[in-house]
Amino acid sequence: MINQILEIAARRLISRLPMEEAASLLADMARNRARQGQPDAGLRMLFAIDDALYREEGQLAIRHNAGTHPKHDFLRYHDFFVDRLQAGQRVLDFGCGRGELTYDMAERAGAHVTGIEINEASYQAAVQNRSHPQVSYIHGDGLTDIPDERFDVIVLSNVLEHLDDRPGVLSRLVKNHQPDYLLIRVPSYEREWRVPMRDSLGVNYYLDPTHTIEYTRETFRQETGAAGLTLDEFVATWGEFWTRLSPTSVEPEFG
Repeated sequence: MINQILEIAARRLISRLPMEEAASLLADMARNRARQGQPDAGLRMLFAIDDALYREEGQLAIRHNAGTHPKHDFLRYHDFFVDRLQAGQRVLDFGCGRGELTYDMAERAGAHVTGIEINEASYQAAVQNRSHPQVSYIHGDGLTDIPDERFDVIVLSNVLEHLDDRPGVLSRLVKNHQPDYLLIRVPSYEREWRVPMRDSLGVNYYLDPTHTIEYTRETFRQETGAAGLTLDEFVATWGEFWTRLSPTSVEPEFG
């Protein structure tokens, strides 16, 4: 009961403080608690706080930016995709999300883009906010609900890391749609020292809890090679890998 009363009192105090003072107080509390006991326990606590704050920062950033994550503006990763397309190409945007990149590839590169998204809310947002004469959106699974037709280019932008059996998925996409090349963007395990530190402590090091992997250069080359893809271009920036890959004539090595 005493602990509950103290917690309520602390919450009320913090809610009434100016933002800067509240931040300073909370940081002092976290530091003091983390320094008690063993360093491993303190690090785990701080990493857990960091995860919670990272998620909230993303949500507030979207609200601040009128509904679109500012990463689209700051990272300028759309340029990587747009600059590697030609007018008139038929593009499959696998896991198109809310359609920001899908729209840009049609508007800026002149491509004809099919975006497929399994999440209902993201699909609806794409249809409502990112419509374009050269874009069509599909709500469904990218491996079962795409029309059986050829695409010149297949795009996976921050999608591959959410999937299981990634070499198998890539191989099936190539077999089913016969692209000339793929453009793939994934998060890097090697983005900063805290990632392997978290890994060594056995705590979460993923940027998103739905990730199944975050790549090193070697693991990315291994998985795409096992899918029968040749790495033509590799850019490491912003803690991510931006890549262009081409299908090879050899049989993929996945089981």
